[in-house]
Amino acid sequence: MRIISDRIREKVDAAEYEEAYFIGRAALEECASDVEVIAALSDLTERLRSKCMGLAAQKKDCGPEYHALESLLIEASKLTGQDIYGHKIDSSTAP
Repeated sequence: MRIISDRIREKVDAAEYEEAYFIGRAALEECASDVEVIAALSDLTERLRSKCMGLAAQKKDCGPEYHALESLLIEASKLTGQDIYGHKIDSSTAP
């Protein structure tokens, strides 16, 4: 699904993070093991993580923008099998 992964990355580059998430989530509903889509969603989580860290460094981690980005990071990380720090979650020890 190269076309879908490209669309996700285009949305990430345009800072349309929520749209990128929804495209990726829909694609994984059709094929949960699509490595190209998971890689594109990993790019999304990387960007969201960076934005959250930047806001936190500016002491702006209490506002609605931060909370929206953090919530999206949490949901996108679930799709990629990562925690919010980008580490792979071992499915054998996950709750």
